[in-house]
Amino acid sequence: MGSSRLPGKVMMDLAGHPIVAHIFDRLRATKGVRDVVLATTMDPRNEHLVSYAQSKGIAVFREEDENDIAARLLGAANATLADAILKVNGDCPLVDPVIMRQLVEMFATGEYDYVSNKIIWSWPEGYSAEIISTDALVCCASELTTALDRELVANYIRDNTSRFRVGSVGDRRYNGLLKLAVDTPEDFEEVAGIFSALWPANPLFGFKEVSEFLRGESRRTETVFQKNTIRR
Repeated sequence: MGSSRLPGKVMMDLAGHPIVAHIFDRLRATKGVRDVVLATTMDPRNEHLVSYAQSKGIAVFREEDENDIAARLLGAANATLADAILKVNGDCPLVDPVIMRQLVEMFATGEYDYVSNKIIWSWPEGYSAEIISTDALVCCASELTTALDRELVANYIRDNTSRFRVGSVGDRRYNGLLKLAVDTPEDFEEVAGIFSALWPANPLFGFKEVSEFLRGESRRTETVFQKNTIRR
């Protein structure tokens, strides 16, 4: 809730529901995910967020140090006795259960400690997710000493391939440069337009529907521009 660029963004309304509610729904719809946990902090600004999550039957874990992500993720995993966590950031209301399922299937082979679709940016920002084994989190939470490593614990695991088994999910057909996470008021307006157009027909619409919608919007914008140019 303490975002500097867009304060309170996780509780902003999209199609009649807070951003975080859409993330809860999409995680619950991901095959292979057993429980959903809100991993947040003790910051008093998060009280409304915590109360909302609990009202929806979502488990909550709160870490004192906001920047100690290693401890926060491990606490979330331990809260439900999980073997691994599927980590999604709170500014990603478009995250796709179909894409997340691909990560779950790769991790389920037992060959990896960490699986992500961020190693090769195949999908737009806003669709990223990563699975981290609880064993890897235990190692990091107990051994990492610098504040930066503890904050960027997922990157630490991803980059230490000599110690952790890392798997990448990606498809180069997609444009990974497009940004659809909600960090600014402009981001929110764009994502709100997508939800207004697609959510009523299918609350769990995925990347396929979003990409088709954006292509259609791009064609309409180009047509209007051409018409205005002709009129001049």
